[in-house]
Amino acid sequence: MDGGGHVAVRVFIRNDRLAPADAVAAIAIADARGETTLDLVASARVAAGTSAELTANGTLAGARPWSPNSPVLYTAVVRLKDPGGEVDSVQTRFGFRRVEATPEGLRLNGQPIFLTGFNRHEDSPRTAMAVDRQTTREDLTRIKEAGANFVRLCHYPHHPFELDLCDEIGLLVLDEIPLNLRIDAARAETAARQIRRMIERDRNHPSVIFWSVGNETYDEDTFAAEANRGLLRLARELDPSRLCVHVSNRWRTSPNFEEDDVICVNDYPSMTGWRGRRGHGPQADLSRSAEAWRTSLATLHERYPLKPILISEFGYCSIAGTNGHALGEDMHERVIRAEFPALDAPFLCGVSLWCWADHPWPPAGFLDGMAMSPFGVHTRQRVPKKAFGAIRSLYRARQVVSAYPRINRGQNLRPGRVLPSPTDTFARAVLRWIRRNRPENRKNAMPGPAGGCRGGLHPNSAVFARKRGRSRVKVDSARSARGRRGCLTTE
Repeated sequence: MDGGGHVAVRVFIRNDRLAPADAVAAIAIADARGETTLDLVASARVAAGTSAELTANGTLAGARPWSPNSPVLYTAVVRLKDPGGEVDSVQTRFGFRRVEATPEGLRLNGQPIFLTGFNRHEDSPRTAMAVDRQTTREDLTRIKEAGANFVRLCHYPHHPFELDLCDEIGLLVLDEIPLNLRIDAARAETAARQIRRMIERDRNHPSVIFWSVGNETYDEDTFAAEANRGLLRLARELDPSRLCVHVSNRWRTSPNFEEDDVICVNDYPSMTGWRGRRGHGPQADLSRSAEAWRTSLATLHERYPLKPILISEFGYCSIAGTNGHALGEDMHERVIRAEFPALDAPFLCGVSLWCWADHPWPPAGFLDGMAMSPFGVHTRQRVPKKAFGAIRSLYRARQVVSAYPRINRGQNLRPGRVLPSPTDTFARAVLRWIRRNRPENRKNAMPGPAGGCRGGLHPNSAVFARKRGRSRVKVDSARSARGRRGCLTTE
């Protein structure tokens, strides 16, 4: 980096002794080979029973910048000493990189970058939402191999191991707190506390370029809109080096992006919008969905001409192993191939597909009671759907990928206990329903323009049976460990 890399270290210490202590923090910055490249020292006299903050600054000559193509990491090691010797130590990894939002898009280390990514839930077919390092590593490796340089860790802070992997393999990250839908005074207060803790925990990860203060909140509500603006100001005050955003699905009717560094929008025009109802058959004209994207994004850009726009969610859904109806794998693939080319405006800075894999969700109110979200381009067991092949080819072409690490395309999870999926019974019911309702005798199919059948299974037409039962979860031996908080912050 021109002029070297600037290192700013803040060390928080507490003296629980009965007498004052003369504390010295010896700070060593090491490269990936473990060779020390910079030494810093900070000291203070700390009164008994009190805390203190030590700071040190320096410049590392010849520092190499972190980026998705070159994820160079350094390690800061702090040793706390008193006249009697070393009393404690802590270390953290970090990287040198700079991210900027401009009217023309994002710049990373001064160079333009277009984000191609996936939304990923912290869910595993073996351990549910408990830590599964193997699945996490396999997912992120395949995400990178698919031509992605970005992942949105929705909709809550994920385990630090996931961020460590993103640092290592070169995936940019949107880090998010679990503030969804409704906001009242109590939830806004909780959200502020969550933002502080998320930034405190994750700020040393060079992969993290976005702090998201919420997802799909009710921006039409005056209190919610002002609460979002306040949370964005708080995040920016805590960390002005990153981009602060909130993710909206109400951007057409209630745009509220005055405080956002980047405008993040979710939409599914092939499922809602111009048709006024969800789902359609495989012969539907998807050019209307593409046009809906172009028109609405142009209108949004006219309102905020100085801010780039990130498509934080787009996509469709499908029932794995089925075709020829509104929720078939072929329809899922068609939607992605139709909509992605429309997301090419010069003011767009990236796209993020919803989502990487099917996952459980609350069945009430979603797609006639489905207990498993079918929006993934993989099943929950990580079997790829047709849509994955489509988005992989589109992403790799967009990024001109030629040297990403190759993996075994047939690789699935290693043998292990798989959770009984809530949708196993549901999926069989769907297949039975499709077989019973052939086009020649289907009564609930969506009517076509001439009163005939569009050849599609209308997602609102079937009543799906689902057995309820208990699932046993095999929890990995790797537990979520509480790290030391407030010991070291490297900016």
